[in-house]
Amino acid sequence: MAPYAWSRDPEAVARQLNALNADAQSRLTFAVECVNGLHYLADLDNHLIPRDTATAVLEHGWQVIDMAHVRWAASSAITALDLCAAALGRLYCGITGGERDLSVESAREKHWETLNNAPRRPSQWITAVRGDHRYKGLLQLRHELTHRVGPRSYSVHVADALHVSDRTSPWTPEAACAHAEAQAEAQARAEAASITHRTRFPIGSSDVPVPEVICLARDLATKHVEAFLALDPS
Repeated sequence: MAPYAWSRDPEAVARQLNALNADAQSRLTFAVECVNGLHYLADLDNHLIPRDTATAVLEHGWQVIDMAHVRWAASSAITALDLCAAALGRLYCGITGGERDLSVESAREKHWETLNNAPRRPSQWITAVRGDHRYKGLLQLRHELTHRVGPRSYSVHVADALHVSDRTSPWTPEAACAHAEAQAEAQARAEAASITHRTRFPIGSSDVPVPEVICLARDLATKHVEAFLALDPS
């Protein structure tokens, strides 16, 4: 697929922000890069593993791939949103230099009144992010993958390889050989039909497979960074 087409040119918005606050501009630019990276990840994952089958890629084990892609997705999505919150802090809250930036979570604890009273109430952007049902689940998953050992699961479909003969009389050498060949063929068919599905991760009350986690992260970050681009800080 082609790169994501933004509804408003991020570079034009960045230039406007740069005239007001260069630190805010740089944070927005990195947030946009995170979203673009998520769209690339979704295309890459679908290209490498188009079906829900645990598949090694370039000799890397499927569990390594699943964990790497989910960490990439969850971390990039939350980082994109936190960078936008950090830009708000630089624009409206007097945060400068090496001071600790705002995040979506810390904005509710610090400078909330300032954001709520600023022109066009940028606090509404924070409220919209926190009110998105996908945000809390991805935030928790990012914490689990970064700081803890979180649960994950996968399922295996095993096809039966039934004995291919009900013969009870003594075997001749020829019959025994034919039976062994038939049984080997049945076993090979069963192994080919047996599937290990991709890893699933808990988000909210559901266990979500890797491709869906990636799309969820992509769509969450895209929606709210798009909304941030629509803000007029001037």
